Amino acid sequence: MESGLGLVLEALRAAVSQDPTLLKQGEAHLEEWEKEVGFYSLLIRIYCDKSVEHDVRLLALTLTKNGVDSRWRRTAPDTIAEEEKVLIRKCLLQYLADPSDQITRQLGELLSRIARQDCPKEWPDLIPTLTENIQVSEGLIQERSLFFFYRTFKILASRRLQKDREVFYELTSKLFVLLVRLWRQFQDHFIQLLQKGELPVNECCQTLRKSKACLKVLRLMVVHGVVRFNTVLEPLTFISDTFPEIRFLAGIRLKVLEVPAIVELVEKLISVHLKTVTDVQTHHPINFVPFITQSLELVYYLLFTDEGNGKLFEKFALQSLNLLRCVIKCEEYKPPVTMTSALKIDITPPPQVLEACQAKTAFFSANVLCDMCRKLVTHYMILSKTELIQWEEDPEEFLKEEAESSYEYSLQECVQVVFLTLLNEYRLNLAPTVVSMLEAVQNTTASADERSLLIKEAVYKAAGLAAHDLYDALDFDAWFTSHLIGELSVTEQRYEIVRRRVIWLLGNWVSVKLSFDLLPTLYKLLVTLLDPQEKLAIRLTAAESLKSAVDELSFDEAAFSPYLSDAVTRLQQLLADSKEPRTRMVVISVMSVIIDAVKQGIRPHVGVLVHQLPQLWMEASSEGIVQGVIIDMLTQLVRSLGYLSAELHALLLPIIQMATDVTKSFHVHLGEGALDLWQSVLLHSTGLSPDLLLLFRNMSGVLGLGTPTEDSGTSLSGLMDIGSESLPLCFKIIESYIVLGGADFLQASSEIVVEACRVYMNEVRQEGQKAILTVMERVVQMFPEGGPQLLVPCLEVIITKLLNKEETHSPVLSKYLMIFARVMFQNFAFLLQFLQKFATSVDQSVVTVFGMLIDIWSERLDSMVDLQQRKMTGLAIAALLPVKDDCVIERFGNLLNMCVEVLHDTTDTDENTGTFYDVVCHNFYTTNQEDIDNKKVITEEAVRRKNVDSHDPLFNVKLYQYVSVQLHSAHSAHGEVAFAGLVATVDPVIKEQLIEFLPQDLLPLLLPKT
Repeated sequence: MESGLGLVLEALRAAVSQDPTLLKQGEAHLEEWEKEVGFYSLLIRIYCDKSVEHDVRLLALTLTKNGVDSRWRRTAPDTIAEEEKVLIRKCLLQYLADPSDQITRQLGELLSRIARQDCPKEWPDLIPTLTENIQVSEGLIQERSLFFFYRTFKILASRRLQKDREVFYELTSKLFVLLVRLWRQFQDHFIQLLQKGELPVNECCQTLRKSKACLKVLRLMVVHGVVRFNTVLEPLTFISDTFPEIRFLAGIRLKVLEVPAIVELVEKLISVHLKTVTDVQTHHPINFVPFITQSLELVYYLLFTDEGNGKLFEKFALQSLNLLRCVIKCEEYKPPVTMTSALKIDITPPPQVLEACQAKTAFFSANVLCDMCRKLVTHYMILSKTELIQWEEDPEEFLKEEAESSYEYSLQECVQVVFLTLLNEYRLNLAPTVVSMLEAVQNTTASADERSLLIKEAVYKAAGLAAHDLYDALDFDAWFTSHLIGELSVTEQRYEIVRRRVIWLLGNWVSVKLSFDLLPTLYKLLVTLLDPQEKLAIRLTAAESLKSAVDELSFDEAAFSPYLSDAVTRLQQLLADSKEPRTRMVVISVMSVIIDAVKQGIRPHVGVLVHQLPQLWMEASSEGIVQGVIIDMLTQLVRSLGYLSAELHALLLPIIQMATDVTKSFHVHLGEGALDLWQSVLLHSTGLSPDLLLLFRNMSGVLGLGTPTEDSGTSLSGLMDIGSESLPLCFKIIESYIVLGGADFLQASSEIVVEACRVYMNEVRQEGQKAILTVMERVVQMFPEGGPQLLVPCLEVIITKLLNKEETHSPVLSKYLMIFARVMFQNFAFLLQFLQKFATSVDQSVVTVFGMLIDIWSERLDSMVDLQQRKMTGLAIAALLPVKDDCVIERFGNLLNMCVEVLHDTTDTDENTGTFYDVVCHNFYTTNQEDIDNKKVITEEAVRRKNVDSHDPLFNVKLYQYVSVQLHSAHSAHGEVAFAGLVATVDPVIKEQLIEFLPQDLLPLLLPKT
């Protein structure tokens, strides 16, 4: 579309128009031309024309960038032609110095994305052009080129193929010295500008921007472009110079505080310097060893001396703390452990590791550690004025920020992480220090000044964070009884910040070191602090500490029982008083933990628990995360209530229906939890109500099925939104429906069940397949006459996979054979009819197909590890013995061999009576009695399953007796002569083993007549 320059320009102008009609027309034309040859070269020509309006040029550049993303690769659909690429690359290099910051940013993105694909092979002049430009004296060209240089090197540094890494190594070796020289020139020029009488702000800012761009490129080179530090002097010198440069810039910042523009750029420079040091330590810890002392001295000066503190700003402090954490925590710097093997060979660590250990040991003296610990706690952990105002005015937001902050971005959180890192590394030195700080603040009362109270709060916070590290250093029981209980009774408003910290501390220590005898006192205290008269922040903290106390292995249900009613009532009131979604989630999760802990003990309090839920559910309609925790709590409640949960179906079923309705957006966030709730409801239901049956309609959508027909495929949108991990759970729900509703359920929903099994048998992993096959087996087990006929489409899939040997995963293959074993044993007539139809469809004889199926059983019997599957196979094989069919007669000896193998596994001898018993039958009835004797909580579904299984031949027919009966039947069916001939084909060893399991009256049938 070479002649379309005017049209494209007109469309671009329309697309940036404020007129909605013109805007839509312009966007439509531009989208239509995206695939046209020459379109992107026209866009670049428009960008290069500086007489065109700024917004039009910016849009042209943005569209070109988007086109590069989707159409620059040679393998991309509608790829941009090579000739057009050459023109675009050429034009871009000719127009690098644009005064617009917006255009510059877009151009930087465009250059870097093309460079990722083409540099240096297809675009060899990019780096040379930029290198030349960064050395020119003209300010704008140099500044822009440095920015593009950085963007290009950033994208090149991100490439990970070895050939790409080698390119970056080569570029670093060639250009590193140049960049260092430019950086120093900019720094020197900035210093000269500062010495002028009247500070030239614009020139200073431009110089600092250039310096920052240089420094960013140098960081990339040092971190990603240097292979061996010990052979290259320049990077080592650059890193070493970084430490005094940081101190210098920190001092300069104080001198220019009245010029915000310069302050901002100086802070960014300091940030890049510190990031460089931290990245080198992270990526090259061994090469960083020579700089450990310098880095620790710098951090100590900045963070732990009064002079250095005065030069800090928040990000500076945060990065300094992170550098300290990285050095302390680095595994390569851990003290060496000399290992002596059995051969007396000493394994000595490398000299660099020893040097690192020596540097750390020399720096971290006992006094330095003590000073750092005290400063971290009494200076950095103290709540700021902003936090105190938030504590008073918005306690929910205060607690939210405290809980969700990250050490990488939050100074308070970073301080805590560094404190714990120090304590973990130097516990013997610092644990007594923390205890001494606790003793020092112990007598600080509510009448003390604000600073003293804040220090006490910070020290208590440190004690809570360090609970595990202080286990041996602090007698927590004594502290709890002598001080902490009393502190919670202080009512002065100004002391509430300390009370709240004490409550938080108790939640941290309860899982570490609190005597079992003191748990009742703790429960009473925490439930009392949930009183609505208390401040909201105190109640919320008490709720979270109560959660920690209840969610412990040492939880004493009997001791908690007297306070359960008050706890539930007050938590409900706290839920009503909370407004923030995160706060509501916390309170609901506390209730969930309590429900799970007390289990059936929650039953008297159900009314209070669910009273607010309908209203809360509606209020949280736009907060899927709150509705999610409500669903989780309801799931716990159903499990605790057992069969009594049926009284809550009016509340539960509509929630499940809404959360699993894939035509609504709720299912994306709530579907997985709703499936858990759905299954729990079914597990504890006493019968299939019309509402439960109606709810099953949602399963079709959840599984992405349309109206079940012969030709229906699958639309995986429903399942994929919820998560494919939920597929096994979906089929467990289907199985629960089958066990609960039986014939009534299948009569109403069999089409969905069969279609779901058929569709997903070919499309899921083994775990999902096993859940599907369990459903199919359950149908055959419960409905031996009609079940197999219902599952014909699925059985066709299974036998095709078996005969074609498409399935090799043993557990799945064993399930396939288990299903056919049931069909063969329980409905042999159907099996023959099914095999006849299948054989006709594949142009084979039924004898051939049946014989192949028996052979597969024989081959795969050893891979069946489940005893029930092996026994079912034995029953099915024994059922074939009387069959007068060539495929059976030819394999008679092998069939008896299989029966004997299974008999050995499933038959044992009673030690008292010396008689045989069937292991599978014995285990089934013994387990039932053990559950009753142990008063095990049994769900309603478990009872139903036991009832179904109690009528199952697998648990009632003794295999050794059944084989005997079938041998009698075979003798009668084949006749004495023919049967004798069949017995003669049996291996004598197998025959001897078989005789051990048979009654005496059968022996003449197997032994040769003399």
